[in-house]
Amino acid sequence: MNIFKNHGPLTFVAAMSVVLAGIVLGLSSTASAQSNLVYVGSNIGSVPNMNSVFVYANDGAGNLTQITGSPFLTNGTGWYDPTLTTSSLDADHAVIIDPTGSYLYTVNSHSNTISSFSIAAGGALTLISTTPYLSGGKEPVSLALSSDVLSNGSSVLSVGNKGQDPNQPTGTSSIQSLTGNGTMTAVHNGKINFASGDYIASVNTTPLAPKYVFGVQLLGGSEIFTYKISNKGKLEQVSEVGPPATGDLLLGMAFHPTQHVAYVGVPNGGAIAIYKYSATGTLNLAGTVADAGNAVCWFAINSAGTRLYSVENGSGTVSVYDITNATAPVFLQSLLLSNQPQAPTNVAIDPTGNFAYVIGGSNAGDQGAALLHVLTINQTTGDLSETVPAVPLNIAQGEHASGLATLLK
Repeated sequence: MNIFKNHGPLTFVAAMSVVLAGIVLGLSSTASAQSNLVYVGSNIGSVPNMNSVFVYANDGAGNLTQITGSPFLTNGTGWYDPTLTTSSLDADHAVIIDPTGSYLYTVNSHSNTISSFSIAAGGALTLISTTPYLSGGKEPVSLALSSDVLSNGSSVLSVGNKGQDPNQPTGTSSIQSLTGNGTMTAVHNGKINFASGDYIASVNTTPLAPKYVFGVQLLGGSEIFTYKISNKGKLEQVSEVGPPATGDLLLGMAFHPTQHVAYVGVPNGGAIAIYKYSATGTLNLAGTVADAGNAVCWFAINSAGTRLYSVENGSGTVSVYDITNATAPVFLQSLLLSNQPQAPTNVAIDPTGNFAYVIGGSNAGDQGAALLHVLTINQTTGDLSETVPAVPLNIAQGEHASGLATLLK
C-alpha cells in the first residue's frame, strides 16, 4: 500500500513522521531485546584443554537452546575423578559473572588456571586472554568476586584452590587473590595457605560487606574464615567460626540479599546452619534448621530475600523455605528431581525470578547422563515444579559438570 498517495504537503510530512517514528520504535525494541541466559561449566578433564562453558537461552517458558558457538572452550582442563575418590565435587562457584554482566570467570582445576571471558550482547563468550591466568595453587574449584573495592576501581577475584585433584600431586589448599576487571593480575604475596589436611570448599562474597571474603573449609575441622581485603588486594584474616556442633561438616554458603545473614549446609548432619555477620565480617551462629535433608549442600536465594532454595545431594531433592524472617526459615516444599538417581549439585535462580536451574546426574557410575534441570518457580508461593524435560549436558561418562551462573543480557 502506498501511504503517500493523494496527500498534500502537510499530510505528507505527517505521514513521514509516522513512518520514522515506527522505524525508531522498531529499532528501540530490537535494541532492548534481552536474552535470559544460563552458563554451565563442563569441567571436562578426561581430554586436555577441552574444558568449556555451555551457554543456553531460555525462551521464557523454560525451554533451553544452546546459543551459537556454545560450548566455549576455556583453553584449560577440568578435574577428572570418575569414582569420586576425593571431595572435588564438594565445591561451589566454579563459574561466576561480574555484577555488570560484562565478564565471566571459570576455573580449570587440573590446569591450575582461571579463564576470563567477555560477554557479548547475545551471551556469547570471548576469551580475554588465550592463555588462562595462574590460580596460585593446585585444583582451583571456587571463585568469588569483590567488585570495585580498590581505589583504582579494580575488583578482587578470590580463588579457592582445593588441592585434591587425583591426577596431579596433592597440593596445599589455599586462597589466592587476583586484581583487575576481566584481565587479572595475581597479587604479590596474596596467597593464604591452609594446614595440611584442611581443604577449602568455597570462597564467597556479599554486597553487604564488599571488602570481606568468606572461606568455607570442608574437611580437617570445618570452619568459616573471614578475610578483609587490603588496599592492595591482599586477604587478611579477621575471624573464624566453627560449625554448630563438633564433627559437623560445612559446605555451600548463600547470603541474604538485604540482611546480614548467611546460610551454610551441614551435609553430614542434615541441617542448615544460620549465621549472622557484622559490618566487619565477623560471623556468629544464629540458629539451625534441623532435618533439612540428606546431604544438604548448595543454596540459592531469590532477589526479594523471601525464599531459600537448598539442594540435597543425597536424596536428589530441592527444598524451599520461607525466609521472610531471615533467621527462622520455614519449610514449604521438597521437590524430587526427575531422572533419578541424580546426585544434584549447583543451583541458581534466573534473573527474572521465574526459573531455578540445578545440575544433576554427574555421570559417575550408575548416575546416568549429566543433566541441567529447569524448575519453574510459582510467583505466588515460591514453590517449584519441573514442567519441562531436563536438558542433557554433552559430556562423557565419568565427567562431572561444575559451575552454574545466570544472566539477563
